Amino acid sequence: MRTRAGGLRRSAALAVLLAGVAGASERTLTYTYTTDVLNPGDVELEPWTTVRLGKDQFFYRLDQRLELEAGVAEGFQVALYLNASSKLFDTGVGAERVRTNQFTWDGLSLEAKWKLMDSSADAFGLALYFEPTLASDEAELELKVLLDKRLDRLLFAANLVGEYEWGFGDVVLERELKLEVDLGASYQLTSSFAVGLEARSANVVPAGEGLTHATIFAGPVLSWRSKAVWAAASVMPQLVALTGPSPDLDEFERFQARLLVGFHL
Repeated sequence: MRTRAGGLRRSAALAVLLAGVAGASERTLTYTYTTDVLNPGDVELEPWTTVRLGKDQFFYRLDQRLELEAGVAEGFQVALYLNASSKLFDTGVGAERVRTNQFTWDGLSLEAKWKLMDSSADAFGLALYFEPTLASDEAELELKVLLDKRLDRLLFAANLVGEYEWGFGDVVLERELKLEVDLGASYQLTSSFAVGLEARSANVVPAGEGLTHATIFAGPVLSWRSKAVWAAASVMPQLVALTGPSPDLDEFERFQARLLVGFHL
């Protein structure tokens, strides 16, 4: 009887854990989005920090975003982002080498996310994501198709991403298409901790030039959550460049890392 009672208690605890995982809006992946959306009326504040390291010469870039996210209807949420970045990098060679520190205000972004299918109740989760960005010298339009599936403690996710950029800082208008495939999987170790792995295929197609850069990043991700706060962190080294020399240090960096933190307001 004791063994049976213990088994029932463990089963009940697991059911509570998995129910919490399935209904959670916290992120366990940093580059790969899931189809989860906030409930109507719920609000989150999410600081983002992305570190990019390594070019042919010294290079350090820090991207920062502050996101205010709100659920506005069943299966639909919106968000506002404030974007900024800072760079520390070397130019020149030998005695003429100069280290430059540069800060850039990267403008405002808006987000709309519409959940069409649920990752637990349906065969798979499906959502559409729309994000325009406007800065002083460029505009961007990003579209994503989000897919995911939850199987007990496991989460699998895939994103198909298209981003079109218009650069208008100079006299000549520059246009560029970025295509990306993001894949991620995470395993819920406990009600608070999850571990996972992410991979990204990042591709750049300048207008009139065809595919000029195609690179793959991959690395581990660790996440934690409590009732009011959650966090997820990943490291993503560049594994291989599929076009030109490898690694591709012209368009990309040797190493990226990202930290997301969410506060339920």
